Amino acid sequence: MARGRRRLTLVTEPAGATVELYRYVERGRRRVAESAGILGQTPLLGVPLAKGDWLLVITAAGRATVRYPVSIGRLEHWDGVAPGQSQPRKVWLPALDALRAGEIYVPCGWYQRGGDAMASGSGRSERVWLDAFMINRFAVTNREYQAFLDALVAAGDLEQAQRCAPREQTGGPFVGSRDGLRFVLPESWPADGPVVDIDWWCADAYARWSGARLLGNDEWEKAARGVDGRMYPWGDGFDATFSRMRDSVQGLSSTTAVDSHPVDESPYGVRGMAGNACTWCAGGSPERRPYRGGAWAFHQASVRSACRFLADPSYRYFGLGVRIGRDLD
Repeated sequence: MARGRRRLTLVTEPAGATVELYRYVERGRRRVAESAGILGQTPLLGVPLAKGDWLLVITAAGRATVRYPVSIGRLEHWDGVAPGQSQPRKVWLPALDALRAGEIYVPCGWYQRGGDAMASGSGRSERVWLDAFMINRFAVTNREYQAFLDALVAAGDLEQAQRCAPREQTGGPFVGSRDGLRFVLPESWPADGPVVDIDWWCADAYARWSGARLLGNDEWEKAARGVDGRMYPWGDGFDATFSRMRDSVQGLSSTTAVDSHPVDESPYGVRGMAGNACTWCAGGSPERRPYRGGAWAFHQASVRSACRFLADPSYRYFGLGVRIGRDLD
């Protein structure tokens, strides 16, 4: 990030894309993107832009709409130059058919990592560059995971199917009872709720079966927080009803449908990252694997987006599941 007057440089592939500008403002404990007009067409080179947090919505014929958050600090030039390079990195605009159903594209660029003293494992605040990646808008649901188990059975790999079946840490199969060649969901498990009670190897197996992979720690955090270092996907304010967490409802609770809390949405449009179910991530070590996000039984301090958790890869928990992503084709 270059020092200098407050400016923005944005180069896209293809060029000639229209850039609509939105400014983030505080409304009802949330950061809401309010329209500030059309910024112009790419390439935008050193365009003056006031200090603050912005959302650029980039559109071009035959291309998917791209959400590109920007955070302009004092005397900063948001130039899109990657480490070790001297020219701005072109932001790829995916063709309409390049994204799979349910996927969201997170473009390359800088983001603000860590820096939340109230978030466990957050670490110090620093700007980090990430290449572009895809992430699924929602966590993997029970219905989707059931299809994975049934595919294993159909392929004759019953042992792996039983190994991957969700179950409580100390008990037998939770979704592992079989009716013929199908796994059966308990009545209390919503088909569109996030799958839980799976260990890291189960999550990794599902990701590979679906032609994807687990998300990296930084990928998860950028997808949840955008680039401005916010505390939650929706901003810095908190309301228990914004996500599915311990205080969202009175009395006994559990997971709910993955689309049930629309406020729990990141600047890129990814949903459910501060509640319902946390998800396993790639990386760590063979003894300790990372997982990220809030869960329906978590307190407020644990649903903050900078929280980083580690667990034995064999750990199973009734609020821990999987969300997948992939590299660009």
